[in-house]
Amino acid sequence: MNISWQWLGELVDLHDIKPSYLADKLTLAGFEIENIIYNSNQDIDLEVSSTANRSDTLSMTGIAKEISVLLQRPLKGSYAQANLKIKHKCIASSLGNNKDHIVAQINSIAIEESPKWLKDRLAFYSITSKNNLLDIINFIYLKWSLELQILTVDQATKVSINYDDLGQLSNLNNQNINEQVQDINKSTKNIMLYGTTLNRETVSEQQKRLPLNSHDSLLHIQNTKTKDIMAGYGEAIMLVSHICKAEVGSIEYFSKTNRAHHSVPLSYSNARKILGPIKNTKKNSLNYLSDKEITKILNSLSCIVHPKGNYKALEIPNARINDLYREIDIIEEISRIYGFNYFIDIIPENIKTGKKNIRKHRIDQIRSALRSLGLHEAMHYSMSGASESSIYIHNPLSNEYHSLRLSLLENIIESNIYNLERGNGSINIFETGKVFKSSGVSSKETNHIAGIIGGKKYIRSKWSERPQSISWFQAKGDIENFFERLNISVSWTKVKEHRELNTYNAVLQYLHPKYNAIICINKKPIGIFGQLYCRNKYHRNLDLSYGFEFSLQELLTPNIKPHIFHEYSSYPCITRDISIDIPGETLFRDLKASFKNIKSPVIESINLFDVYTSNKELDEKQRIGLRITYRDLSNTLTSKEVENIEHKVKNTITDSIIGL
Repeated sequence: MNISWQWLGELVDLHDIKPSYLADKLTLAGFEIENIIYNSNQDIDLEVSSTANRSDTLSMTGIAKEISVLLQRPLKGSYAQANLKIKHKCIASSLGNNKDHIVAQINSIAIEESPKWLKDRLAFYSITSKNNLLDIINFIYLKWSLELQILTVDQATKVSINYDDLGQLSNLNNQNINEQVQDINKSTKNIMLYGTTLNRETVSEQQKRLPLNSHDSLLHIQNTKTKDIMAGYGEAIMLVSHICKAEVGSIEYFSKTNRAHHSVPLSYSNARKILGPIKNTKKNSLNYLSDKEITKILNSLSCIVHPKGNYKALEIPNARINDLYREIDIIEEISRIYGFNYFIDIIPENIKTGKKNIRKHRIDQIRSALRSLGLHEAMHYSMSGASESSIYIHNPLSNEYHSLRLSLLENIIESNIYNLERGNGSINIFETGKVFKSSGVSSKETNHIAGIIGGKKYIRSKWSERPQSISWFQAKGDIENFFERLNISVSWTKVKEHRELNTYNAVLQYLHPKYNAIICINKKPIGIFGQLYCRNKYHRNLDLSYGFEFSLQELLTPNIKPHIFHEYSSYPCITRDISIDIPGETLFRDLKASFKNIKSPVIESINLFDVYTSNKELDEKQRIGLRITYRDLSNTLTSKEVENIEHKVKNTITDSIIGL
């Protein structure tokens, strides 16, 4: 927008104000000064750009009001107003979306050349003077950002304008309206001057319903508020009646009755807290804006302040209701008018130091344990492609990510395949993040941890053999090592016992139907581990890789087994191997549970080292080999003492298993 310094001086008191000083004030207030041009006609051109939310400053009157507030200078009185007799008509709120309209019938217009001051004002903005009537319309647009429509009328008889049942403008005696398009020239005598807050498209729709002609005087139009319509329209009527020597007839103003606007609450103490102290060179103490200073700034913005207990209720002027509707907007406006450079911008010292909570420490410990096992940490989007039970997003970023992920393992597998297809080889990775599951009409999010191990062939028992991928038991040992580092005791169960587990159902399509297991803490399932077996050919490269996914919350708050320290014995240990026959269907977890029934202080450890199964006997028994270590704290054990304990161990294990 171009601002004429001379014209601005007629609206605001610019005594002793230099253009460079005003440019600095406008820059600090959020306006961009593109250039300052000194013209040959003793005028100065300020090229100013405003932000999108400040359409109220796109006219000379609007920018003059803003400069008046910034400089704390009063606006000069206007002598271009006339006392108008206006008939007010209310529009029912149920009729359309029409805003304010004002229409006046003007007769006996003398179309002549414009006076010199008006020509000069338009010439500054490179607008060619045509005649006094059109120049007045252009002048009003520059000053008030109000576009006036000129509707030509054949005769000087009264034309009534009203609203029909559809909320559209209609005339009651349209036989007096000229249906032919005319230019505004000396033959034009009778017009109707029409002003509205509507945009050009709505005005065009009104003109199609009315047999009226309008002169398209400008290429751009801005929304104008009610107060500016009345002021700008009043000045237009006065100029037309004096310069064009016209007779002003009836004036009708249409508006809706529902004009209520909600007030904006403002706490002065909250404003001072957000803005901080102001610079003060006279005193050492920190000073803040006083209530009087804040109220003065609000009044300069045409805000009406109403005390409401501990806060103030502000009535916002119509021109600013679109950008001042929150407390923080008001506080920002206070700092802008007072001057951002007058506030101390030093961050206050904080003697309090933050610290990680136990949850954060535990998560770091879990991530560190996986990294120490050779896994790399990855991070993926919380969105994924579609599946049968996907939670769809209403406004997705793209078709590839239009639903929330149900598991972490899916994205980890995709990343591994991406590496394999580009010849980078398989990589052991893990991720911690949120997953989502549908819960009726809503969805629930939880934190999980998942990863992939194996895939690379680097295991061999002899150098002459080809390297192999890790086996099920080696991968299972890595997972047990992970839980051992976290000091968590887990148990392994069959999948068929926990098919209702959400994690299992989410990753079922990626796991081998046979080689998988559910991991439990205190008999509560926390996740799944298994060999990857993707039925899709696209995923076949993941054979002999193993995936896992656990609930992170269950790892943060488990019943961690305490560390138990025993007295060290200085006497030698005795190691013996024994064999026991047990039923063939006995599970290892049942065998391990039977060890707890052996109560002997001299047994240091019991380990299973061999299992032999024979189908020759009818009961299909299996023989297990146990390696038991004995040690006493007070003396060296004898062979006879060890044999007695071995006999008790065999009987206890046999009785425990038979009793199952």
